Amino acid sequence: MTEIRTLAKPEIYLIGNSISGGNQNTGEIFSGIVDHSKSGTTSITSPTQLNKEDILTFQESVRIIITGQLTPKPVYARRSGVFSSIEFEGRQRENTIAVNQYAETFYTLNGKDPVRNSNYLYNYTDRDDVETSSNPSDGTSSSTINTLGFVLKNVNSGSNLITLKARTFFQGGRSAVAVAYFKIYNSPIYTTTIDNADNNS
Repeated sequence: MTEIRTLAKPEIYLIGNSISGGNQNTGEIFSGIVDHSKSGTTSITSPTQLNKEDILTFQESVRIIITGQLTPKPVYARRSGVFSSIEFEGRQRENTIAVNQYAETFYTLNGKDPVRNSNYLYNYTDRDDVETSSNPSDGTSSSTINTLGFVLKNVNSGSNLITLKARTFFQGGRSAVAVAYFKIYNSPIYTTTIDNADNNS
């Protein structure tokens, strides 16, 4: 019988303009790790008291950064659909040293647990790629965190509740699943037309 190791699960980091939920004030920028899984902690609410009607709701979009906690891992810098030279390794094969040498993280946006499939591979930059700089002359600092990961604007899941799951696979083992529930509010665009042609008298 093959033993399956439990590995450190990835971190889901969300950044966006919050309009409700998670003890956030409307218009506040939320930036933090979210994990609603039973084995996780969350900056929003405890997983056992999760109220899906009062979770974070983002205005228009949310930036998603998923960071694997195991090394070595590939350095992906996907931009405009272009992959780096290191791509999906595929399933582990027996007696093959060159395969499954990287800890790879996979995610889903449909509520299913991630599996090792190239369609679910997280191949974007993560929080290990963040760069910070400071300016001693005025005491300010800056970060590249708003350029990492990817931006989600909507998802066709049949529900306004989005379930994001992430899991890391490495050398025949797999992590627990990190889970984040959230919503994205897209305001409808109305065109107002004023017809005053009959109001000349």
